[in-house]
Amino acid sequence: TKEQRFAAKTLNFGITYGMKVKKFVDMMNAENLKEGRDKINVKQGSEIINRYRETYKVAGKWLNDVGLVALREGSVKTRYGRKRFFQPVSTKLDPDAFRGQIEAIKRQGANMPIQGTNADITKLAMITIHDELKDYGYRGNIVLQVHDEIVVLAHKTQVDDIKSIVVESMTAAGQRLLPTIPVEVDSYVSEYWKK
Repeated sequence: TKEQRFAAKTLNFGITYGMKVKKFVDMMNAENLKEGRDKINVKQGSEIINRYRETYKVAGKWLNDVGLVALREGSVKTRYGRKRFFQPVSTKLDPDAFRGQIEAIKRQGANMPIQGTNADITKLAMITIHDELKDYGYRGNIVLQVHDEIVVLAHKTQVDDIKSIVVESMTAAGQRLLPTIPVEVDSYVSEYWKK
């Protein structure tokens, strides 16, 4: 259902970003209010998050482990090999600020390989799309990139061919960096961009 999809998306992205129970409850209740559904309380939100973590233990362990690598080694990297470095935690901070800095590094360190790999895939696809359009004389140009979306302006007589180039380029870029994971690309043709 639409409600389940919103909750799943909120959990998947939120937990990756280090979202706490209160933020999850606030986001769910904002959507519930908009859709005319009952609010959830902190206890219900906590139960949902705990069920998620129990169901996806391997993902939770991976996020925790990568966060600890960022803290311990001072860097993490994407599947492409791009690195993000972190400043060492200052021992001159008060205890609350010290803990906050540790949690921020762990949260950002766990998130970077996911977000960064997605960005790498998108950039690799954009390079291929650009080259294919130019090399073969297609009347199309990349006009916008939003997160993992690539918007291409194409002449109406070449839309189907250009759409195939976009899908094949994005799929190949994903499979290059995530060879064991099935890569699926959604695409559509429209007279205007829609989210």
